[in-house]
Amino acid sequence: MTINIHERSYPGHTAAQLGALLDSVGGPKDRIWTQTGNYPPMRMDGPASELPAGGHGLVRYTTVAHEPGRSVTWRFDDVVGIDGTHRLEVLTGNDDGGPVLRHTIEGRMTGSMRLAWPLAVRWLHDACLEEVLDQAGAALTGRPAEPPRHGWWVRFLLWTGPSVAKEEEWASRQD
Repeated sequence: MTINIHERSYPGHTAAQLGALLDSVGGPKDRIWTQTGNYPPMRMDGPASELPAGGHGLVRYTTVAHEPGRSVTWRFDDVVGIDGTHRLEVLTGNDDGGPVLRHTIEGRMTGSMRLAWPLAVRWLHDACLEEVLDQAGAALTGRPAEPPRHGWWVRFLLWTGPSVAKEEEWASRQD
């Protein structure tokens, strides 16, 4: 079982402000998905309240739970190679008084993902999620996010991997 967690607190802001950002994810007015161009945009077939399908690039999933302003949970499609879910949630009550945005993957890697996850996917996922957390902070403060600083392995994977344009083209043909 793989569990991967990324979280960040946002002191000086409320859980309601962070929850409004969470509820925009995957929609036409998404304010927290990474905007650096390093990753395909998250696109869902409708608002989270309708439990839509969608994904980003080759990673496809279906919304299985949504608590407005609190959490969204998606189940990976079988073709992804992760038997499990990923979730974005807003938590309150940390030591510095600010709400926390947490992303969690819980699942069992299957097929080629058993090798792809530790070699490449995990590294790209971790970098992407840190950009999402940066973007959430930027959306809350109104200031632009700092450009991401990736290690050499992530820079290499981004350089050698499929382009965002190719992944978007492939994903649009799947819809």
